[in-house]
Amino acid sequence: TVDDGLASTFQAESEKYRRSGLSDEQARHYFARLCELMETRQVYTDSELGLSNLAEQLSITPNQLSQIINQQAGKSFYEFVNQYRIDYAKHLLKEQPNKTVLDVALAAGFGNKATFNRVFKQHTRTTPTSFKLREV
Repeated sequence: TVDDGLASTFQAESEKYRRSGLSDEQARHYFARLCELMETRQVYTDSELGLSNLAEQLSITPNQLSQIINQQAGKSFYEFVNQYRIDYAKHLLKEQPNKTVLDVALAAGFGNKATFNRVFKQHTRTTPTSFKLREV
């Protein structure tokens, strides 16, 4: 059944992180700090942002950060960061319609327009240009 699959996946994840040394309470604490960092400092707008330098900003290891994002958000590092980037891009497309799609992509932290278009469509089921035209 689906529940059995989810239970075995959760058990595998728990086993995977058993020796990490992070308690559930610590993981929640660091996840709250991570979200605060993302929302207040908008670190996701840095196209060079990676697991290592983000972990460094939180004073934890990259493996711990990966674990925290996996367990607390149910996403990979890039899925987590890209969600913030897409939300910000949608905001920019609505609030600053004079910006080009490339300008929005770069401002949101994407390194190029092709990646931005692909990730935007994965998240919204539409292209940035179509989204922008709908919002104007």
